[in-house]
Amino acid sequence: MHERTHTGVKPLECKICGKHFSESTNLTKHRRTHDNRRHECQTCGHKFCRLDQLRRHERTKHSTP
Repeated sequence: MHERTHTGVKPLECKICGKHFSESTNLTKHRRTHDNRRHECQTCGHKFCRLDQLRRHERTKHSTP
């Protein structure tokens, strides 16, 4: 599996858009981008497909030092 990252082989394909991936976890995360954006920042209203993207946004854009 890991060797695919070095060889460039990407046998896994998104059935919606045709984008290819070398690892199933990346394909799974990508599939969520085709869903409706569900996670909304309570501070600025920006919407995200994945909760981890919202958390990163909150941490980098709205956290106080």
